[in-house]
Amino acid sequence: MKIEDTFSWHRFTYKDEVIYHIMIKGEVTDSLIHLADSLQMRRETQEDMISLIGWLPDQSSLIGLLNGLDNIRQKIISVNLISTTNNN
Repeated sequence: MKIEDTFSWHRFTYKDEVIYHIMIKGEVTDSLIHLADSLQMRRETQEDMISLIGWLPDQSSLIGLLNGLDNIRQKIISVNLISTTNNN
């Protein structure tokens, strides 16, 4: 058995378009609204928890978003892949 067969993450490349669900802890601010303007934003029932759901064209966009969230002092709780469209 190849290691590639064991891990599903191997099947995704930097060219894949992906819908992500990102959970953060923090307040809704103008900076957050500006940064995540292309994503759906929803306040969760847990105190200070916010869901960001949306499509990102590639991994560099995801990294840019995560760095931006860090820069505006939003605590990243989780990043989950919801679906992918393979463009290879």
